[in-house]
Amino acid sequence: MDLHMFQQSVLDSYTSNSQKARVLTENWFASQMYCPCCLKPKISVYNNNKKVSDFFCDSCRNDFQLKSSKNRSGVKF
Repeated sequence: MDLHMFQQSVLDSYTSNSQKARVLTENWFASQMYCPCCLKPKISVYNNNKKVSDFFCDSCRNDFQLKSSKNRSGVKF
């Protein structure tokens, strides 16, 4: 699994930081993520604009969705 997310060629056509973050995470997830349910080494990408899910596993049929927020995650102390 490659943990490097930076792909300059992917970012060249975007100006908004939120678009860049979305594109980077979606591209990394699609190329590096495995199915955490059945451990299949590769997951598939749904067509754009599918409600609720972004990715799915061909083997066990689980759906996955990436979420984002400008707010901090976790508990504040």
